[in-house]
Amino acid sequence: ADRFYDNIEDMIGYRPGPYIKYCWMFFTPATCIGTFAFSIIKYTPLKYNNEYVYPWWGYFVGWLLALSSIMCIPFWMLYKMATTQGTLRERVQLLVTPADDLPKTKREQQDLLAIFAPEEDDATANKRGYLPVAEDDTAI
Repeated sequence: ADRFYDNIEDMIGYRPGPYIKYCWMFFTPATCIGTFAFSIIKYTPLKYNNEYVYPWWGYFVGWLLALSSIMCIPFWMLYKMATTQGTLRERVQLLVTPADDLPKTKREQQDLLAIFAPEEDDATANKRGYLPVAEDDTAI
């Protein structure tokens, strides 16, 4: 959630309020799961003009179309789990770790281009205690 929060900041130019982060982490998943569960519990067959009930194969085609896009994610997960080398724990750890070649957020870039600020020069250090390095100093 923190990386996504940083990416949103990069896209819109300011950091959204902290309540947004908690909505992404708790409220949105709970709402999605609740909506899905409610739709399964309260399921009724679809009727046209409150009279015609569709045949079984019509439901089958509808579910096939809906699941064709949804099932790509679990199928890809199973494929990657089956083709990755290592124990189950190592495969899961490898597959849930972000790739090293992902673009860095502005916050990560600032942290990479910073050095620890001396204690007597707190006026120019940022609130994390780092002093940004000039771009001339980073050239190799």
